[in-house]
Amino acid sequence: MKNLVAFENYFNTNKVDFFAMIGINKEWEKVILDAINNIPEDAKPTVVTNFTRFKSVTGRKDIFNKNTTNNYGVTIQSTSIELPKEYMTDEIKDAIKEKGYYNDRVMEISKTFKIYDFLLYNSIQVVGFNCNTYKTLDEVSTRKEMVDKIYLEQKGAEYFFNKTGRLTIYHEFGHVYNNRMHISDSSDWKFATTKWYNECRKDIIKNPSEAYSEAFADYYGNNGARLPEYIKVFFKK
Repeated sequence: MKNLVAFENYFNTNKVDFFAMIGINKEWEKVILDAINNIPEDAKPTVVTNFTRFKSVTGRKDIFNKNTTNNYGVTIQSTSIELPKEYMTDEIKDAIKEKGYYNDRVMEISKTFKIYDFLLYNSIQVVGFNCNTYKTLDEVSTRKEMVDKIYLEQKGAEYFFNKTGRLTIYHEFGHVYNNRMHISDSSDWKFATTKWYNECRKDIIKNPSEAYSEAFADYYGNNGARLPEYIKVFFKK
């Protein structure tokens, strides 16, 4: 038992905060920072990057393929991430040293460093935005309107609830929050989203996780103006 306590204390003391934005253009960056200042602490990602840099940061090569070229954003949870050395803060450097993961000789020649989730207060959440394909947020809005028009013609219903580039950013941060809090897994949320879908008929709402992010986006990015009260209560708790 003493060893277990020592082990738990080792990984739960002196945790730090970290945030980095990599490869994001100025228009996206401004709206991302505005959103981060407007959402709960647990919805803030560890790293925001563009699709091009997402692979090197997460080590995940399975996220993107020919079918994801026009996607808008992606969010994943990871146990570790690899970042360019210029993003290493003194706080992170000290935390890595304290846990014995820092080697002076290696860091002298390395261009990157690794952050592990046990160093941070919150789990590692990496958000990628497709700001190479969509240089402006208006381009995201235009694309979503076009997709929904085609979807409506083929399916007889619209897909998206939120269609603006700005709320697309909030949507991904909703995934961050949900990854940490697992709200969409609850039976209460699933029951509420069934009712919501029957009222709004946006097909994205059929998926409880996507429905949560759509609701999160409207609640924090649009003052909840389009949400029914029984959905808002999940954010007022």
